[in-house]
Formats: sequence, C-alpha cells, structure tokens
Amino acid sequence: MKTIAEVMRPEPQFESELIQVHDETYFVTDGTTIIFRSKNTCVCIGCYHGKNEKEERETTIKFANQIIEKIEKIE
Repeated sequence: MKTIAEVMRPEPQFESELIQVHDETYFVTDGTTIIFRSKNTCVCIGCYHGKNEKEERETTIKFANQIIEKIEKIE
C-alpha cells in the first residue's frame, strides 16, 4: 500500500493463494495489501520491501495465511 487512498477490490487471482477466503476479502490491485473479515475479526496487512511487488505480494499472502490459521483455531 503506497497511500491510505488505495482502491481495494476482490481479486480472485490472489484469493486463490489464501488457505481460506473469509466473509469479505479485498486487495490493493497489485496484491501487496489485503483486508479481510471473518465474523467480528478484521485484519489489514500491508507489506513494503521497496520496489519488488512480487516479494511484497508473497509476504502479504504468507502473513495472511498465518493469521487465518490462528483465527480458525480461535473460532
């Protein structure tokens, strides 16, 4: 996420990399930021490594999947 005014939207290409798609899932168009909601839990993850969007996207998805696993254990 480069600014807080980024457009967030569903992105099936990035959703397919998540271990579970929750009630609402939105990405910045380049996949470097994700917001998702599962029942009453909301999570926003953004990653910035500089100019390598592929690494940023991979890191964002990795952290999202780790958080999803923890949420699943709680709920």
